[in-house]
Amino acid sequence: MPVVKLTNYKELILAFTLALALWYGVSGSEKLESQLEVRVEYRGLPAGLVVRKGYIGKVSLRLRASAGVLRSVSERDFSVQMDLSGVHEGENMLAVNPAYLPNRGGVEVIEVVPSRIELYVDSLASKTVPLTALVQGAVPGDMELSVTFVPPEVGISGAASLVDDIDKLEIPVRIELPLVPGIKESRRALPLPDGVDADPAEVGIVVQAGVKRRLLGIVRSVLFDAEAAGGWVAVPNRVRITVRLPESSASGAASDPDIRAYVRAEHGGGVSLLPVQVDLPAGVELVSVDPPRVRLEKQRAPAPPKAAAPAPAKKKPAKAGAAAPKDKKKK
Repeated sequence: MPVVKLTNYKELILAFTLALALWYGVSGSEKLESQLEVRVEYRGLPAGLVVRKGYIGKVSLRLRASAGVLRSVSERDFSVQMDLSGVHEGENMLAVNPAYLPNRGGVEVIEVVPSRIELYVDSLASKTVPLTALVQGAVPGDMELSVTFVPPEVGISGAASLVDDIDKLEIPVRIELPLVPGIKESRRALPLPDGVDADPAEVGIVVQAGVKRRLLGIVRSVLFDAEAAGGWVAVPNRVRITVRLPESSASGAASDPDIRAYVRAEHGGGVSLLPVQVDLPAGVELVSVDPPRVRLEKQRAPAPPKAAAPAPAKKKPAKAGAAAPKDKKKK
């Protein structure tokens, strides 16, 4: 095969280099357009004010530059700075001016979308509100439920138009069946509308389930073991016992022999004031005794009945015309 010798290779390399540079120069000078999303940064909001709505995080820029420059442009090269030092309460319309954008050599900003940002500004307010339970689910008829929060109230702050409408915070509490007596503790983040913050942001929830109970008053005679032997009596001899017991056993409590009122004492002469003690069956709680003390007195023996006086003898009536008997003379 024949060998070709390049005697002018230096001229060929120079020509190729010039052609490449010319191509880059022509293509680089051609203007192209591109769309780029950039972040929006806000600063200078006056103290005591809060932006209620209208914040946007990004705007779209339409850029024009050479192809080579556009290829080197990224979101990090641009950001929109919005000055809020002049805003007031109510609606504020702020222009996004391309002249405020950072300069990037060879890049022209043709359009900003949106070109305006509408902000609704409100005053900042704060107050303390109580927490209440929003029970979700049915509680069985023979059970009762109590819910407490730790802490029972929290401080909230935010836009006045939102804070003024909040009188309490309702915390959802879901009933899990089967519901058994006992205490369950948990923590929950507070349900807050956007634009409102709370301190603390979460609270403790204590759910206590138990058998449903009711108050009942029962009258009982006051007893004591030495009554028959010593002849003592209680004054008054009947007291009213108020108890708290399960509703299922309330109907038979009035006749329950396990509910007793009594006193204990070292019996002797004189009068004593003694506290009334009460025996109760399991599951029944004593609330009060009225009166709480009774007086012990020695019982007097009953007086024997008096004998009836004999009836006087009846006299026979005198006959008509008969002479009265004469007295006999003593000899």
